[in-house]
Amino acid sequence: MKNWGLDEQEVKKIADEELKRKGLREVELSLVFVGKKKARGLNQRYRKMDYVPEVLAFPMDNEILGDIVVCIDKLKSEKQLREWIRHGIVNLLQ
Repeated sequence: MKNWGLDEQEVKKIADEELKRKGLREVELSLVFVGKKKARGLNQRYRKMDYVPEVLAFPMDNEILGDIVVCIDKLKSEKQLREWIRHGIVNLLQ
């Protein structure tokens, strides 16, 4: 696993806080950090869109909320990461 310079505990804390804000306590959520090439490939394959997205969300079911994929190359700050995780969770709940 490549180290993107993110503190794993801080990422978990952010995700937990955002899930709690939505009233979600007993769900499984995967956060996946990828580069531009992988993000673009996923966007092309699953959304038929040809650009590098900041964040993608892939919903699962009630117990496993889904996957949030973050393009690490576009990430600029911890605040932005929080916003993207929040955005991904909202998309998973739609």
